Amino acid sequence: MNIVFSKHATRRIAMYGIEADDVVRIVERFVTERRVSVGKHVAIDERSAGKYGFPLKIVFAVEGLKITIVTAYPLKKGVVR
Repeated sequence: MNIVFSKHATRRIAMYGIEADDVVRIVERFVTERRVSVGKHVAIDERSAGKYGFPLKIVFAVEGLKITIVTAYPLKKGVVR
């Protein structure tokens, strides 16, 4: 699985002080647990609230074996599904 970050995602991760390794781990777990197909997906990780103060929301796109992280940020208003 090849995971890359868009420029927007890279800026958001830096802006919010999110570790890229955490984003990769969350996406890998989401893909494994849900067996996602091609297209855009949203992963909300409530476990990260302890580390970042809020759950992390990660938007990513799957294109074959490539996963592109579109954006990642803390959900400051709580979990929205």
